[in-house]
Amino acid sequence: MTRNAIRKEKRRKLLNKAINIAIGFLIPIALFFVSLIIEGKTVSNAASLIFGRFGVLMLNLLIIYMLYYLFLLITNRTTPSILLASIFYLIMPLISKIKYDIRGEVLLTNDFSLVDSVSELLGFTEISDSLAHGIVTAVFAITVFCFIGYLRKIKTERKHSAIALGIFAVILLIVIISSKFNRKNLEFFGIDMSERYAPNIIHERYGTYVGLHVNNIFNTVAEPANYSEKTIFEILGKVSGDSNKKPSGEEIKPNIIMIMSESFFDPYYIEGINYSEDPIPFIRKCLSQNTSGRFVSSTFAGGTSNVEFEAFTACPLEFLPYGISAYSDLENSLENCETIQKALKQDGYKTIAIHSYGKNFYNREKAYEKLGFDEFYDHLMMNNVHYYGKYISDTCVVENIIDQLEQSSGEPLFIWALTMQNHTPYSTSNYDEDALQIEPVRRKTITII
Repeated sequence: MTRNAIRKEKRRKLLNKAINIAIGFLIPIALFFVSLIIEGKTVSNAASLIFGRFGVLMLNLLIIYMLYYLFLLITNRTTPSILLASIFYLIMPLISKIKYDIRGEVLLTNDFSLVDSVSELLGFTEISDSLAHGIVTAVFAITVFCFIGYLRKIKTERKHSAIALGIFAVILLIVIISSKFNRKNLEFFGIDMSERYAPNIIHERYGTYVGLHVNNIFNTVAEPANYSEKTIFEILGKVSGDSNKKPSGEEIKPNIIMIMSESFFDPYYIEGINYSEDPIPFIRKCLSQNTSGRFVSSTFAGGTSNVEFEAFTACPLEFLPYGISAYSDLENSLENCETIQKALKQDGYKTIAIHSYGKNFYNREKAYEKLGFDEFYDHLMMNNVHYYGKYISDTCVVENIIDQLEQSSGEPLFIWALTMQNHTPYSTSNYDEDALQIEPVRRKTITII
Protein backbone atom coordinates (compact mmCIF):
# COMPACT_ATOMS: atom_id res chain seq x y z
CA MET A 1 0.00 0.00 0.00
CA THR A 2 1.40 3.43 -0.94
CA ARG A 3 1.90 6.29 1.51
CA ASN A 4 -0.97 8.25 -0.07
CA ALA A 5 -3.28 5.25 0.31
CA ILE A 6 -2.24 4.86 3.96
CA ARG A 7 -2.89 8.56 4.61
CA LYS A 8 -6.29 8.37 2.93
CA GLU A 9 -7.18 5.32 5.05
CA LYS A 10 -6.15 7.16 8.24
CA ARG A 11 -8.21 10.20 7.22
CA ARG A 12 -11.19 7.96 6.49
CA LYS A 13 -10.93 6.29 9.92
CA LEU A 14 -10.61 9.67 11.66
CA LEU A 15 -13.61 10.96 9.72
CA ASN A 16 -15.64 7.89 10.70
CA LYS A 17 -14.67 8.36 14.36
CA ALA A 18 -15.66 12.02 14.19
CA ILE A 19 -19.00 11.10 12.60
CA ASN A 20 -19.63 8.43 15.26
CA ILE A 21 -18.80 10.89 18.06
CA ALA A 22 -21.08 13.51 16.52
CA ILE A 23 -23.90 10.99 16.18
CA GLY A 24 -23.21 9.88 19.76
CA PHE A 25 -24.06 13.43 20.89
CA LEU A 26 -26.76 14.24 18.35
CA ILE A 27 -28.96 11.22 19.12
CA PRO A 28 -29.14 11.93 22.90
CA ILE A 29 -29.73 15.65 22.26
CA ALA A 30 -32.51 14.75 19.83
CA LEU A 31 -34.02 12.40 22.44
CA PHE A 32 -33.93 15.14 25.06
CA PHE A 33 -35.60 17.50 22.58
CA VAL A 34 -38.33 14.96 21.77
CA SER A 35 -38.93 14.32 25.50
CA LEU A 36 -39.50 18.05 26.03
CA ILE A 37 -41.99 18.16 23.15
CA ILE A 38 -43.80 15.13 24.64
CA GLU A 39 -44.05 17.01 27.95
CA GLY A 40 -45.95 19.74 26.13
CA LYS A 41 -43.27 22.36 25.48
CA THR A 42 -43.20 24.34 22.26
CA VAL A 43 -40.26 23.95 19.87
CA SER A 44 -38.84 27.32 20.91
CA ASN A 45 -39.15 26.54 24.65
CA ALA A 46 -37.52 23.13 24.17
CA ALA A 47 -34.65 24.67 22.17
CA SER A 48 -34.18 27.37 24.84
CA LEU A 49 -33.92 24.75 27.57
CA ILE A 50 -31.42 22.65 25.59
CA PHE A 51 -29.14 25.51 24.57
CA GLY A 52 -29.76 27.77 27.55
CA ARG A 53 -29.15 25.28 30.39
CA PHE A 54 -25.96 23.40 29.60
CA GLY A 55 -25.89 21.60 32.96
CA VAL A 56 -29.43 20.25 32.51
CA LEU A 57 -28.50 19.06 29.03
CA MET A 58 -25.42 17.25 30.38
CA LEU A 59 -27.44 15.54 33.12
CA ASN A 60 -29.99 14.27 30.59
CA LEU A 61 -27.25 13.06 28.25
CA LEU A 62 -25.71 11.24 31.20
CA ILE A 63 -29.04 9.52 31.92
CA ILE A 64 -29.38 8.46 28.27
CA TYR A 65 -25.83 7.07 28.18
CA MET A 66 -26.46 5.12 31.39
CA LEU A 67 -29.62 3.58 29.94
CA TYR A 68 -27.71 2.68 26.79
CA TYR A 69 -24.90 0.94 28.68
CA LEU A 70 -27.37 -0.90 30.88
CA PHE A 71 -29.07 -2.35 27.81
CA LEU A 72 -25.69 -3.00 26.23
CA LEU A 73 -24.86 -5.09 29.29
CA ILE A 74 -27.96 -7.20 28.56
CA THR A 75 -27.98 -7.37 24.76
CA ASN A 76 -24.31 -6.76 23.84
CA ARG A 77 -25.64 -5.17 20.64
CA THR A 78 -25.38 -1.48 19.77
CA THR A 79 -28.52 -0.94 17.68
CA PRO A 80 -31.06 -2.67 19.97
CA SER A 81 -29.44 -0.98 22.99
CA ILE A 82 -29.93 2.43 21.41
CA LEU A 83 -33.55 1.63 20.52
CA LEU A 84 -34.42 0.26 23.97
CA ALA A 85 -32.67 3.15 25.76
CA SER A 86 -34.57 5.62 23.58
CA ILE A 87 -37.93 3.96 24.28
CA PHE A 88 -37.37 3.81 28.04
CA TYR A 89 -36.09 7.40 28.14
CA LEU A 90 -39.25 8.70 26.44
CA ILE A 91 -41.67 6.65 28.57
CA MET A 92 -41.33 8.83 31.71
CA PRO A 93 -42.13 12.16 29.98
CA LEU A 94 -45.13 10.51 28.35
CA ILE A 95 -46.43 9.20 31.70
CA SER A 96 -45.84 12.61 33.27
CA LYS A 97 -47.82 14.32 30.50
CA ILE A 98 -50.71 11.88 30.84
CA LYS A 99 -50.82 12.41 34.60
CA TYR A 100 -50.67 16.19 34.13
CA ASP A 101 -53.55 16.13 31.65
CA ILE A 102 -55.67 14.11 34.10
CA ARG A 103 -54.74 15.71 37.42
CA GLY A 104 -52.82 18.89 36.63
CA GLU A 105 -49.82 17.42 38.42
CA VAL A 106 -46.55 16.10 37.00
CA LEU A 107 -44.97 12.72 37.76
CA LEU A 108 -43.42 12.42 41.24
CA THR A 109 -41.20 9.72 42.71
CA ASN A 110 -43.84 8.49 45.15
CA ASP A 111 -46.06 7.66 42.17
CA PHE A 112 -43.82 4.64 41.63
CA SER A 113 -45.20 3.18 44.87
CA LEU A 114 -48.42 2.58 42.91
CA VAL A 115 -46.74 0.30 40.36
CA ASP A 116 -48.40 -2.75 41.89
CA SER A 117 -51.78 -1.02 41.51
CA VAL A 118 -51.67 -0.46 37.74
CA SER A 119 -54.94 -2.34 37.18
CA GLU A 120 -56.68 -0.13 39.77
CA LEU A 121 -55.26 3.01 38.14
CA LEU A 122 -56.48 1.85 34.73
CA GLY A 123 -59.91 1.52 36.30
CA PHE A 124 -60.03 5.32 36.58
CA THR A 125 -59.86 5.64 32.77
CA GLU A 126 -62.14 4.67 29.91
CA ILE A 127 -59.69 1.99 28.74
CA SER A 128 -61.18 -1.47 29.15
CA ASP A 129 -59.37 -3.82 31.50
CA SER A 130 -58.98 -6.53 28.85
CA LEU A 131 -57.45 -4.10 26.34
CA ALA A 132 -55.09 -2.65 28.95
CA HIS A 133 -53.93 -6.06 30.13
CA GLY A 134 -53.52 -7.17 26.52
CA ILE A 135 -51.27 -4.22 25.72
CA VAL A 136 -49.14 -4.74 28.84
CA THR A 137 -48.81 -8.48 28.15
CA ALA A 138 -47.86 -7.89 24.51
CA VAL A 139 -45.19 -5.33 25.37
CA PHE A 140 -43.74 -7.59 28.06
CA ALA A 141 -43.71 -10.63 25.75
CA ILE A 142 -42.03 -8.72 22.91
CA THR A 143 -39.39 -7.33 25.27
CA VAL A 144 -38.58 -10.75 26.73
CA PHE A 145 -38.45 -12.30 23.25
CA CYS A 146 -36.02 -9.61 22.05
CA PHE A 147 -33.78 -10.03 25.11
CA ILE A 148 -33.59 -13.81 24.69
CA GLY A 149 -32.86 -13.45 20.98
CA TYR A 150 -30.05 -10.97 21.51
CA LEU A 151 -28.53 -12.87 24.43
CA ARG A 152 -28.19 -15.97 22.25
CA LYS A 153 -26.08 -13.98 19.76
CA ILE A 154 -23.63 -12.44 22.22
CA LYS A 155 -20.06 -12.46 20.98
CA THR A 156 -17.55 -13.61 23.60
CA GLU A 157 -14.91 -11.03 22.70
CA ARG A 158 -17.33 -8.14 23.30
CA LYS A 159 -19.13 -9.58 26.31
CA HIS A 160 -16.53 -8.46 28.88
CA SER A 161 -16.53 -4.84 27.68
CA ALA A 162 -20.34 -4.75 27.73
CA ILE A 163 -20.38 -6.09 31.30
CA ALA A 164 -17.78 -3.55 32.44
CA LEU A 165 -19.68 -0.62 30.91
CA GLY A 166 -22.99 -1.87 32.31
CA ILE A 167 -21.58 -2.19 35.84
CA PHE A 168 -20.09 1.29 35.52
CA ALA A 169 -23.50 2.65 34.49
CA VAL A 170 -25.16 1.01 37.51
CA ILE A 171 -22.56 2.43 39.91
CA LEU A 172 -22.88 5.90 38.37
CA LEU A 173 -26.66 5.72 38.64
CA ILE A 174 -26.41 4.82 42.35
CA VAL A 175 -24.03 7.73 42.94
CA ILE A 176 -26.37 10.18 41.22
CA ILE A 177 -29.48 9.21 43.17
CA SER A 178 -27.68 8.83 46.52
CA SER A 179 -28.23 11.49 49.17
CA LYS A 180 -24.56 12.50 49.10
CA PHE A 181 -24.84 13.56 45.45
CA ASN A 182 -27.87 15.75 45.89
CA ARG A 183 -27.69 19.52 46.38
CA LYS A 184 -24.07 20.55 45.79
CA ASN A 185 -23.73 18.47 42.65
CA LEU A 186 -27.04 19.67 41.27
CA GLU A 187 -26.02 23.27 41.90
CA PHE A 188 -22.80 22.53 40.00
CA PHE A 189 -24.97 21.64 37.00
CA GLY A 190 -26.86 24.93 37.31
CA ILE A 191 -29.90 23.66 39.21
CA ASP A 192 -31.31 26.28 41.59
CA MET A 193 -31.59 24.61 45.00
CA SER A 194 -31.75 27.83 47.04
CA GLU A 195 -35.53 28.12 46.92
CA ARG A 196 -38.24 25.54 46.83
CA TYR A 197 -40.66 25.68 43.91
CA ALA A 198 -43.85 23.81 43.01
CA PRO A 199 -43.21 20.43 41.29
CA ASN A 200 -44.84 21.61 38.05
CA ILE A 201 -42.49 24.60 37.87
CA ILE A 202 -39.45 22.38 38.51
CA HIS A 203 -40.46 20.04 35.66
CA GLU A 204 -41.04 23.06 33.43
CA ARG A 205 -37.53 24.35 34.15
CA TYR A 206 -35.53 21.13 34.03
CA GLY A 207 -37.56 18.42 32.30
CA THR A 208 -38.96 15.15 33.64
CA TYR A 209 -35.84 13.31 34.79
CA VAL A 210 -34.01 16.15 36.53
CA GLY A 211 -37.37 17.37 37.83
CA LEU A 212 -38.05 13.96 39.39
CA HIS A 213 -34.72 14.04 41.24
CA VAL A 214 -35.03 17.67 42.41
CA ASN A 215 -38.61 17.12 43.63
CA ASN A 216 -37.49 13.97 45.42
CA ILE A 217 -34.91 16.00 47.37
CA PHE A 218 -37.45 18.67 48.28
CA ASN A 219 -40.03 16.03 49.24
CA THR A 220 -37.72 14.37 51.77
CA VAL A 221 -39.18 14.77 55.26
CA ALA A 222 -36.41 16.19 57.43
CA GLU A 223 -36.39 15.80 61.21
CA PRO A 224 -37.27 19.13 62.90
CA ALA A 225 -34.66 20.94 64.98
CA ASN A 226 -34.56 19.96 68.68
CA TYR A 227 -36.90 17.04 67.99
CA SER A 228 -36.94 14.35 70.69
CA GLU A 229 -39.35 12.06 72.50
CA LYS A 230 -38.76 14.04 75.69
CA THR A 231 -39.85 17.28 74.00
CA ILE A 232 -43.05 15.69 72.70
CA PHE A 233 -44.03 14.41 76.14
CA GLU A 234 -43.33 17.83 77.64
CA ILE A 235 -45.70 19.40 75.12
CA LEU A 236 -48.33 16.73 75.81
CA GLY A 237 -48.03 17.38 79.53
CA LYS A 238 -48.76 21.06 79.03
CA VAL A 239 -51.83 20.62 76.84
CA SER A 240 -53.45 17.46 78.23
CA GLY A 241 -54.48 18.74 81.67
CA ASP A 242 -57.59 16.94 82.85
CA SER A 243 -58.54 15.70 79.38
CA ASN A 244 -58.08 12.07 80.43
CA LYS A 245 -60.71 12.24 83.15
CA LYS A 246 -63.89 10.34 82.24
CA PRO A 247 -67.31 11.91 82.84
CA SER A 248 -69.34 10.57 85.74
CA GLY A 249 -72.53 8.60 85.18
CA GLU A 250 -73.44 5.58 83.10
CA GLU A 251 -70.99 4.84 80.30
CA ILE A 252 -72.57 4.54 76.83
CA LYS A 253 -70.66 3.07 73.90
CA PRO A 254 -72.68 3.56 70.71
CA ASN A 255 -71.66 2.10 67.39
CA ILE A 256 -69.79 4.71 65.38
CA ILE A 257 -69.99 4.81 61.58
CA MET A 258 -67.71 7.14 59.61
CA ILE A 259 -68.24 7.37 55.84
CA MET A 260 -66.02 9.19 53.35
CA SER A 261 -68.01 9.72 50.16
CA GLU A 262 -65.76 9.77 47.09
CA SER A 263 -65.71 13.14 45.24
CA PHE A 264 -68.58 14.53 47.31
CA PHE A 265 -68.80 18.21 48.22
CA ASP A 266 -71.39 20.92 48.73
CA PRO A 267 -71.87 22.73 45.37
CA TYR A 268 -73.08 25.82 47.23
CA TYR A 269 -69.47 26.55 48.17
CA ILE A 270 -68.73 27.39 44.53
CA GLU A 271 -69.26 31.12 44.16
CA GLY A 272 -70.86 32.62 41.08
CA ILE A 273 -73.37 29.86 40.30
CA ASN A 274 -77.14 29.77 40.81
CA TYR A 275 -79.13 26.51 41.04
CA SER A 276 -82.80 26.01 40.21
CA GLU A 277 -83.05 23.79 43.32
CA ASP A 278 -80.84 22.40 46.08
CA PRO A 279 -78.45 19.80 44.53
CA ILE A 280 -78.20 17.85 47.81
CA PRO A 281 -81.55 18.20 49.63
CA PHE A 282 -81.27 14.95 51.64
CA ILE A 283 -77.78 15.78 52.92
CA ARG A 284 -78.92 19.31 53.74
CA LYS A 285 -81.81 17.89 55.79
CA CYS A 286 -79.42 15.61 57.71
CA LEU A 287 -77.11 18.55 58.39
CA SER A 288 -79.97 20.64 59.79
CA GLN A 289 -81.28 17.89 62.07
CA ASN A 290 -77.94 16.73 63.49
CA THR A 291 -74.62 18.04 64.70
CA SER A 292 -72.68 19.08 61.59
CA GLY A 293 -69.77 21.15 60.42
CA ARG A 294 -67.11 21.58 57.75
CA PHE A 295 -64.04 19.39 57.33
CA VAL A 296 -61.17 21.38 55.84
CA SER A 297 -58.33 19.48 54.16
CA SER A 298 -55.17 20.60 52.41
CA THR A 299 -55.60 17.88 49.76
CA PHE A 300 -57.42 18.62 46.52
CA ALA A 301 -58.16 16.61 43.35
CA GLY A 302 -56.44 13.32 44.10
CA GLY A 303 -54.69 11.68 47.01
CA THR A 304 -57.70 10.24 48.83
CA SER A 305 -55.43 8.38 51.25
CA ASN A 306 -54.00 11.67 52.50
CA VAL A 307 -57.48 12.93 53.38
CA GLU A 308 -58.11 9.65 55.21
CA PHE A 309 -54.87 10.09 57.16
CA GLU A 310 -55.90 13.60 58.18
CA ALA A 311 -59.33 12.35 59.27
CA PHE A 312 -57.85 9.50 61.34
CA THR A 313 -55.06 11.50 63.00
CA ALA A 314 -56.16 15.18 62.88
CA CYS A 315 -52.66 15.85 61.52
CA PRO A 316 -52.73 18.15 58.45
CA LEU A 317 -50.28 17.17 55.73
CA GLU A 318 -49.86 20.74 54.47
CA PHE A 319 -46.80 21.05 56.71
CA LEU A 320 -45.07 18.19 54.89
CA PRO A 321 -43.44 18.43 51.43
CA TYR A 322 -45.76 18.59 48.44
CA GLY A 323 -46.50 15.21 46.89
CA ILE A 324 -46.11 13.14 50.07
CA SER A 325 -48.27 10.00 50.10
CA ALA A 326 -49.02 9.31 53.76
CA TYR A 327 -49.63 5.56 53.46
CA SER A 328 -46.48 4.91 51.39
CA ASP A 329 -43.92 7.58 52.33
CA LEU A 330 -44.81 7.53 56.03
CA GLU A 331 -45.49 3.79 56.29
CA ASN A 332 -42.76 3.14 58.86
CA SER A 333 -44.16 5.86 61.13
CA LEU A 334 -47.84 4.90 60.99
CA GLU A 335 -47.66 2.56 63.99
CA ASN A 336 -46.59 5.53 66.14
CA CYS A 337 -49.52 7.72 65.02
CA GLU A 338 -52.38 8.33 67.41
CA THR A 339 -55.66 7.67 65.58
CA ILE A 340 -59.38 7.59 66.24
CA GLN A 341 -59.49 3.83 65.80
CA LYS A 342 -56.59 3.19 68.20
CA ALA A 343 -58.25 5.32 70.87
CA LEU A 344 -61.56 3.49 70.39
CA LYS A 345 -59.84 0.08 70.53
CA GLN A 346 -58.45 0.99 73.94
CA ASP A 347 -62.03 1.73 74.98
CA GLY A 348 -63.30 -1.70 73.92
CA TYR A 349 -64.34 -1.06 70.32
CA LYS A 350 -63.82 -3.37 67.37
CA THR A 351 -62.54 -1.37 64.39
CA ILE A 352 -63.56 -2.27 60.81
CA ALA A 353 -62.65 -0.69 57.47
CA ILE A 354 -64.74 -1.16 54.30
CA HIS A 355 -63.60 0.07 50.88
CA SER A 356 -65.32 -0.77 47.59
CA TYR A 357 -62.02 -1.00 45.67
CA GLY A 358 -58.69 -2.86 45.86
CA LYS A 359 -57.00 -3.16 49.26
CA ASN A 360 -53.50 -2.74 47.79
CA PHE A 361 -54.25 0.63 46.24
CA TYR A 362 -52.41 3.39 48.14
CA ASN A 363 -50.86 0.63 50.26
CA ARG A 364 -54.10 0.55 52.29
CA GLU A 365 -53.85 -3.05 53.49
CA LYS A 366 -50.58 -2.43 55.36
CA ALA A 367 -51.46 1.12 56.35
CA TYR A 368 -54.87 0.27 57.83
CA GLU A 369 -53.37 -2.42 60.05
CA LYS A 370 -50.75 -0.01 61.39
CA LEU A 371 -53.35 2.71 61.89
CA GLY A 372 -55.40 0.46 64.16
CA PHE A 373 -58.03 -1.43 62.16
CA ASP A 374 -58.87 -4.97 63.25
CA GLU A 375 -60.47 -5.98 59.94
CA PHE A 376 -60.41 -4.63 56.39
CA TYR A 377 -62.97 -5.61 53.72
CA ASP A 378 -62.21 -4.59 50.13
CA HIS A 379 -64.35 -5.07 46.98
CA LEU A 380 -63.45 -8.77 46.79
CA MET A 381 -64.72 -9.41 50.32
CA MET A 382 -67.99 -7.48 50.18
CA ASN A 383 -71.38 -9.24 50.13
CA ASN A 384 -74.05 -9.04 47.39
CA VAL A 385 -71.97 -6.71 45.22
CA HIS A 386 -73.83 -4.54 42.68
CA TYR A 387 -72.57 -1.62 40.62
CA TYR A 388 -73.66 1.87 39.72
CA GLY A 389 -71.86 2.69 36.49
CA LYS A 390 -68.26 1.48 36.62
CA TYR A 391 -67.89 1.08 40.39
CA ILE A 392 -69.59 -0.64 43.30
CA SER A 393 -72.59 1.43 44.34
CA ASP A 394 -72.89 3.47 47.51
CA THR A 395 -76.03 1.49 48.33
CA CYS A 396 -73.96 -1.70 48.34
CA VAL A 397 -71.47 -0.12 50.76
CA VAL A 398 -74.33 0.84 53.11
CA GLU A 399 -75.74 -2.70 52.93
CA ASN A 400 -72.37 -4.12 53.94
CA ILE A 401 -72.17 -1.68 56.86
CA ILE A 402 -75.58 -2.94 58.02
CA ASP A 403 -74.35 -6.53 57.65
CA GLN A 404 -71.47 -5.80 60.00
CA LEU A 405 -73.81 -4.26 62.56
CA GLU A 406 -76.16 -7.23 62.42
CA GLN A 407 -73.32 -9.75 62.73
CA SER A 408 -71.85 -7.99 65.76
CA SER A 409 -71.56 -10.09 68.90
CA GLY A 410 -72.46 -7.16 71.13
CA GLU A 411 -69.19 -5.27 71.31
CA PRO A 412 -69.33 -1.65 70.12
CA LEU A 413 -68.15 -1.11 66.53
CA PHE A 414 -66.25 1.64 64.80
CA ILE A 415 -66.84 1.26 61.04
CA TRP A 416 -64.93 3.32 58.54
CA ALA A 417 -66.32 3.15 54.99
CA LEU A 418 -64.88 4.64 51.81
CA THR A 419 -67.07 4.73 48.70
CA MET A 420 -66.18 4.70 44.98
CA GLN A 421 -69.41 5.32 43.04
CA ASN A 422 -68.65 8.99 42.38
CA HIS A 423 -65.09 8.47 41.12
CA THR A 424 -64.02 9.42 37.61
CA PRO A 425 -64.43 8.77 34.72
CA TYR A 426 -67.85 10.40 34.41
CA SER A 427 -70.23 9.21 31.72
CA THR A 428 -73.72 10.54 31.04
CA SER A 429 -74.94 6.96 30.57
CA ASN A 430 -74.40 6.32 34.29
CA TYR A 431 -76.84 8.97 35.46
CA ASP A 432 -80.50 9.75 34.96
CA GLU A 433 -81.89 12.94 33.46
CA ASP A 434 -81.92 15.69 36.07
CA ALA A 435 -84.17 18.73 36.10
CA LEU A 436 -81.55 20.72 37.99
CA GLN A 437 -80.63 23.89 36.09
CA ILE A 438 -77.29 25.62 36.63
CA GLU A 439 -76.75 29.24 35.65
CA PRO A 440 -73.42 31.10 35.98
CA VAL A 441 -73.64 34.53 37.56
CA ARG A 442 -72.00 37.32 35.56
CA ARG A 443 -68.51 37.81 36.93
CA LYS A 444 -67.18 41.18 37.95
CA THR A 445 -64.11 42.41 36.14
CA ILE A 446 -61.36 43.95 38.25
CA THR A 447 -58.59 45.86 36.52
CA ILE A 448 -55.31 46.15 38.43
CA ILE A 449 -52.64 48.56 37.21
